[in-house]
Amino acid sequence: MVVLVIVGILAIGVVFMFADPTAKVKAAAFEMRGDFNLARAEAVSRNDNILIQFVDTAKETCSKETPALFTDCFGGGSFQGYAICFDENADNACSDEGASAADLEDKIIKTVLFRDRVRYYKFGATLPASPGGPQTAPAIPPDPAVSLANNDGITFSAGSYLYMNSNGTSSDTGSVIVYLPKGGAPLTNVRGRPYAVVVDSTSTGRVRLERWRPENNDWDRK
Repeated sequence: MVVLVIVGILAIGVVFMFADPTAKVKAAAFEMRGDFNLARAEAVSRNDNILIQFVDTAKETCSKETPALFTDCFGGGSFQGYAICFDENADNACSDEGASAADLEDKIIKTVLFRDRVRYYKFGATLPASPGGPQTAPAIPPDPAVSLANNDGITFSAGSYLYMNSNGTSSDTGSVIVYLPKGGAPLTNVRGRPYAVVVDSTSTGRVRLERWRPENNDWDRK
């Protein structure tokens, strides 16, 4: 009987974890932080720059196993994932690095598509924000916080990509915000709490996480 009670409690906890919108966003953000650090480690190990390209796709497939599935990462749609690659021709894109299976094995380090409807933050042009959503990205001193008005939540200057350099530095500072929309329009209606993956120093390539706290209308570090 005791065993059944314990199993029941654990089962309820697992169901709650997977149903919790913040838990889904947190999982995606933690994976992204790890992948940014993976890109930095690969850059140092290979003694070459490694590209993180934020991809927009309406597809449900994105794999480096075959060129056809890898191409699916870059179809039309909304920002939903990213690819990490050795950008041999330095054109700021992983999409043309997978012409063959050998190219994929050598140049494509990882591809990721968000699951459970997690997306990059989509914010409209009108302030204030919809209930539950941030109006600014996390501040990166000495620069002020960046407004998210009419923004897709990616605040790097290039927008769609970031490089980790061979000496352990990064090409830019900025953040990437992920969240779970409530569904339907507008996409700015937020479920749970958004998370931000922040690159806060070009000289170190350091990556950290912040969580949005709507009760304080501010970000805090994780």
